[in-house]
Amino acid sequence: TAARAEGHAVLLTCFNRALADWLQRAAAAASPAPDVMSFHELCRRFVEASGALPSWPTDPDQAFWDQRLPELLLAALDRLPERRYDAIVVDEGQDFRDTWWAPLLLTLRDPDHGILWVFHDDNQALFRRADALPGGLVPVALTRNLRNSRAIHAAVSRHYSGGAYEP
Repeated sequence: TAARAEGHAVLLTCFNRALADWLQRAAAAASPAPDVMSFHELCRRFVEASGALPSWPTDPDQAFWDQRLPELLLAALDRLPERRYDAIVVDEGQDFRDTWWAPLLLTLRDPDHGILWVFHDDNQALFRRADALPGGLVPVALTRNLRNSRAIHAAVSRHYSGGAYEP
């Protein structure tokens, strides 16, 4: 990425661990490569580096992942003021909980003016988590489907709700 090439610390994150693993492999060829990890992995790394959680729970429940771990990220950020990103790219932003955005934005060196790109598609909201994205984002609609063949586009477009786009 351009920001990383300019010496900026860049984070590429998402909700899904399998997607994060794929993105990490895909980004590994970039020089220099961004840090790529799921949101929960980001939380875990900061929490472990800061000592904000004396011991990891043996069998964490859903509330730990959804609420406690992002809260622990906030505590970890206070202990690690030097560890921040200049730019964050979020993929599948529709799967992020509303309460995750504040701690994530605080991982930016400059939360008010840092670089934040959020890619999301409400039609792919598998977990129905986010009601809103962070304020101040400038929406840019993608109007061309470059991912699928025309046949797949024709088959799935009847399930799509949103603006017009071309295959």
